[in-house]
Amino acid sequence: MSLLSREQILAQRPWPSEEVEVPEWGGSVRVRALSASEMDAFNASIVQTRGKSIEVNRLNYRAKLVARCVVNGDGTTPMFKEESDIVILGSQPAFILDRILVVINRLNAMSEEDHEEAVKN
Repeated sequence: MSLLSREQILAQRPWPSEEVEVPEWGGSVRVRALSASEMDAFNASIVQTRGKSIEVNRLNYRAKLVARCVVNGDGTTPMFKEESDIVILGSQPAFILDRILVVINRLNAMSEEDHEEAVKN
């Protein structure tokens, strides 16, 4: 295998994405992988610091991650942008968001353990 150049590394590539059937909503959604900076921003959004203590705020965890990964037809633009969208997503049945999260976790090569370890660090 050959060494990559800077230009090859920085070149734009299609982001991994996949459709997820959601019969309860009457169709499917497209989810995509997050960039490194988007994943860092998500991790930062669920961490609360209290003095020297760092805690994971799991409130609407599912909805926050789904909102960041479900995209419009262009395959890159997040469909949900408003905090109110996250609240409404969070009111959906957990099993629906969990079905979407299975694909999100696979596309982002993250398990629950991976995520918690990243948050700790």
